[in-house]
Amino acid sequence: MHCRQSAPAVVVTRFAADVIATVITRFATHMLTTVITRLTAHVIAMVVARFAANMITMVIAGLTAHMIAMVITGLTTSVIAMIITRL
Repeated sequence: MHCRQSAPAVVVTRFAADVIATVITRFATHMLTTVITRLTAHVIAMVVARFAANMITMVIAGLTAHMIAMVITGLTTSVIAMIITRL
């Protein structure tokens, strides 16, 4: 005996299938968007952090070298001045 679905059952089944498909699609889209957003944010954060670290290191290195050069120059000048004065 062949069992045929009634019209309301067909409508309900199709509606349920549509709803499930929509929910799955929206969920998948939301997940993809979230993952892509997080990855992008993470990559940008890493790049900025590395760039900032490099900049800070360069600035500190430059300042340190500048300070050392100034101190050495100052000391050398002082020593030369003292030697000349003593002579």
